[in-house]
Amino acid sequence: MKELIAVEAALFSAGRPLDPTETAEATGLSRNKALGALDALVELYKSREGALEIIKLGTIPFYYNN
Repeated sequence: MKELIAVEAALFSAGRPLDPTETAEATGLSRNKALGALDALVELYKSREGALEIIKLGTIPFYYNN
């Protein structure tokens, strides 16, 4: 859960799309853990009924809080 919170905070504070490597650097997580947390957040936000979403952009995985 702490990983999800750290990745969510990195996305919202960046103000721009982040790739998994940038997310890992911003959070101190390994790239694999950051990628797992990013994918988990995408799914979590899909199931929420809120005004925010996190999406994967393009074929190279960049994540953005929309």
